[in-house]
Amino acid sequence: ISQLCGRGILLDGGRISVHGATADAIKAYLVSRDSNAVTPVGLRHDREGDGRARITGLAVNSDSTGTSAVCTGDRLRFDLDYTLADRGGTPGFHLGLYDMFGIQLIHMSSRTAGAAFVDLGLSGRVTCVIPKFPLPPGQYRLNAAIMWDGRLADRVESAAILDVESGDYYGSGDTSAIDYGKCLVEHEWLRVADVRQMSVAGGEPG
Repeated sequence: ISQLCGRGILLDGGRISVHGATADAIKAYLVSRDSNAVTPVGLRHDREGDGRARITGLAVNSDSTGTSAVCTGDRLRFDLDYTLADRGGTPGFHLGLYDMFGIQLIHMSSRTAGAAFVDLGLSGRVTCVIPKFPLPPGQYRLNAAIMWDGRLADRVESAAILDVESGDYYGSGDTSAIDYGKCLVEHEWLRVADVRQMSVAGGEPG
């Protein structure tokens, strides 16, 4: 949006609340949306869906520390409480992590992960686990949704805010590079051959 528009307008209840530079309008929109995250998700009214299912609770915990404090590289557990209007069909649960500019970085889907939740009770809890949290230090928004038979049953934006601290993702003791990029991945560096060995063999360094 900021690349396409020089100015922006933010509406609040049908009235213009911000009219100015695009960056200012975007910032005001994100602040107003994320301010709802302080309200428990079960009490939120700013939600979408047909109401056949409802997200009643959402908690994020680090299994590494046993607390809600989150560090890069931690094993994270997302506990999602729900209620269902009936037992028909197979609900699918979704979680999305976004940066503070609204860019989605991670999408977690129970169906994509192969978890078929059949015969769920009318209320209960499902848990999503990330074995090694791959995002660098910063603040992130967590959106939550339930799909049912291809239809949106419930969706809450900014259901929670994650404040992520620095952690030893690679287990090397060196955390100097974890602020680079949007996401960390497991990788290896291998010494195959040095330049002198490749020259003798008639090869070229890669």
